Amino acid sequence: MQAATNIGIQWGPALLVCFTVIIGVIYQNTRMNDMKDAFNKRFDDLKGDLASRIDGLRDLMKSKFRRVDERIERLESPLVRK
Repeated sequence: MQAATNIGIQWGPALLVCFTVIIGVIYQNTRMNDMKDAFNKRFDDLKGDLASRIDGLRDLMKSKFRRVDERIERLESPLVRK
């Protein structure tokens, strides 16, 4: 009985520290996963916003080119008829 008490006195604090570290690592791991999920959501939102801006810019450029093409056609039509 004395040997078990001595072992408990010697290894008890060490086991307590080990369990505390393990619990801390597990908790920190879940926090890191939460942070990773938050970053992934922000990057997905940014990607969607960037894609919509690029689509808007593409539509704007198409309309501008269409207007320039119509102007060129109006300038060319009197020249072609003569």
